Amino acid sequence: MIWLMAVTWPCHLDVEDYAGAGQTPFPPRLACPDCALPLALDGSYPRVVRHHGHLLRLRIRRGRCGPCGASHALLPDFVVAHRPDTAETSGAALAGAPGSSVPASTVAGWRRRALANHAALVAGVGAAAVTWSDDAHVVGADLDLAGLVMALWSSARWRTGPGLPRPWRLLNLVTGASWLATRVKSFWTGVGRVPVPAGDP
Repeated sequence: MIWLMAVTWPCHLDVEDYAGAGQTPFPPRLACPDCALPLALDGSYPRVVRHHGHLLRLRIRRGRCGPCGASHALLPDFVVAHRPDTAETSGAALAGAPGSSVPASTVAGWRRRALANHAALVAGVGAAAVTWSDDAHVVGADLDLAGLVMALWSSARWRTGPGLPRPWRLLNLVTGASWLATRVKSFWTGVGRVPVPAGDP
C-alpha cells in the first residue's frame, strides 16, 4: 500500500455535484508540499464520505512529484483527512446545529480533538487572518472553534469577495484537511495566498 500525503484544493463544486460528476473533477495545478514543484496527475482512488447523513462515493485524484517521488492525495476542500464526515457536516455538528445526523459520541471525540489542537489552530488561523485582513486583533485565544472559523472566513471575505469557500471548507483548506487530526499540519495552505475557486473541471 502506498502512503499518500494530503494536498487540499479549493473546489467550486458542492459535495453532491462532485460525487455525481461523470468524470472525477480535475483540481488546479498544485505544488508538491515537500519541494514546491508542480505535481503531475497520477490516477485516482475511491473514497466514501458522509455528508449530512448521506453516504457518497467519490474518486480522489492523486498527484505525483517527479523530482522527489512523493505521492499526494489531492483532496477537495470538503474532504477531511482520515475522517468519513465532510468538513461542513463536522462543522455543523460541532457548532451544535439542529438536526445533526452525527452520533453524540463522535461529536464529543471531535470536541476533544479540537480542544487539543486549539493552540495550533489559533496560531495558524491567526496567521492566515492577519495575512488577509492586516489586523492582528482579529483572532484571539479566547475564541472557540466556531469563532475561529468565522474570524478566518470574515478576514478572507474582506480580501476576496464572492467565490470564497464556505467557512468550514475554508478552515479545512487552510489546514490541509488536518484540523481534526492528531497533529495539525505546520504549513498553512492559505497563508500568503488568498484561496480562489478552482476552474471548471
